[in-house]
Amino acid sequence: MLRLIIQAALLLFFSAAVGQTGEMLLSKAYKSKSIDQLQSFFENWASETPPILQSDFDKLSDTAQAIYKVFQSFYNPKDINRTGGSEWGNDIYKGTKYFIVQDRIYFAFVDTLISDNEEERFLTAKNYDTLKDFRPQISFPKTNCVVLTKYYDQLLNRFLGDKHYDFGTGNIMSPARSKGESEKRMQFLENYIKVWYGHWGGYWQLYSYPYASKITFDKTFQNAVVDYVMIYEGGYAFFKKVKDEWILIKAKRTWIE
Repeated sequence: MLRLIIQAALLLFFSAAVGQTGEMLLSKAYKSKSIDQLQSFFENWASETPPILQSDFDKLSDTAQAIYKVFQSFYNPKDINRTGGSEWGNDIYKGTKYFIVQDRIYFAFVDTLISDNEEERFLTAKNYDTLKDFRPQISFPKTNCVVLTKYYDQLLNRFLGDKHYDFGTGNIMSPARSKGESEKRMQFLENYIKVWYGHWGGYWQLYSYPYASKITFDKTFQNAVVDYVMIYEGGYAFFKKVKDEWILIKAKRTWIE
């Protein structure tokens, strides 16, 4: 009898735990329009993707440590003007409670980075390696960070759906835009985060920009270029290593979709 009671209790506990999974919690929060439950969703997410511990960071290779340090010097959605700004203005993340950060980053080495000093052109490698399970040590006043793992990427895409206006609707240059239920769900999430519907339609852009698409180092390990995406634009940020610190020398937007 006691065994049956214990089994029943465990079953109830398991059922309750399943009911609090990220997907169900987000769904419940939306259906009840509960900001408190939405906050719990993001708090749980943050607890599942914490920054790398210093003890683990110290065990990384020199290359991996450099990638972390360059990214941490580069990434700041609260001051996007320092990396070239955005066509949507420089306060797009004002009031945002959570930043969604990438969980991997591409990197490579080349003999020299600068190919043309006058035109500010930088060389790239033919092949890039991937640093996975990326957990940068970043923090911002009044804004927390979560890492976009495969699980949360799929979860948010299922939640948001794909109701949208096609590219060029209303204006030949208008990007695709969410509509209907997808727009409502996006607005609900934007109580805590800022997301963008894909420029060409059919996908979501979930990262909090700027997104570092790749980092290229020179063979001296003293210079690095971050190629980045800023919503529907992109550019580069050039860094130099000074006394073990990576200092931003110049950043510029160079392309637009």
